[in-house]
Amino acid sequence: MKIKFIKFNDDVKIPFAAHYNDSGLDCFALDDYKLKQFKPVLIPLGFGISLPDGIECQLRGRSSNNIKGIITQFGTIDSGYRGEIKACLINLTPDDILIKKGDKVCQLVFSSFVQVDLVEELNNDRKEGGFGSTGR
Repeated sequence: MKIKFIKFNDDVKIPFAAHYNDSGLDCFALDDYKLKQFKPVLIPLGFGISLPDGIECQLRGRSSNNIKGIITQFGTIDSGYRGEIKACLINLTPDDILIKKGDKVCQLVFSSFVQVDLVEELNNDRKEGGFGSTGR
């Protein structure tokens, strides 16, 4: 599937899959950013996308960052959004971490979805019980 994109910055490195069968496209930092402990930082990615109806794009973390204590907040990009995509990163380590220009900061994963309308007609005999209520 072809997805149209627009550059908001001339220095942007367009996301791509590192391997032909990867589900995620790697995204890159445009500049250097300092991540302080527990302080979320929005990192502009320098591009936007145009998604067809029925397709969403999920912004996800990278396992190599997760193991270092850098967490990317999960996000969804809907088909109507045309602005610049930004990644929200959080440092869970006690030390400042420097993200350098060109570092991989997150990945984009595209998927189809079912559009729903909620209708208030549910008869819920079960009511409560969740979060482990059925045991181990």
